[in-house]
Amino acid sequence: MSNSTVFLRRDFAEQQVTKHGGITPWGAALGVDKGTVSRQINRKAEASGRFIAAVLTKCAVPFPDAFDVVESD
Repeated sequence: MSNSTVFLRRDFAEQQVTKHGGITPWGAALGVDKGTVSRQINRKAEASGRFIAAVLTKCAVPFPDAFDVVESD
């Protein structure tokens, strides 16, 4: 049986951090703290439903442009 995990795409995250002037301002724009953004960028945590919803609505981006679905065994 395989499991899927959703992670923030690194290229998308780098673009957003640059666009917003850092991790803290991007987090503020999403309504999350900088620690959450940092964990997502560094793939220390899988993306939660709340984080996915914030990115999709605040950044007006399609899911595949912002997230990777990673299959694991």
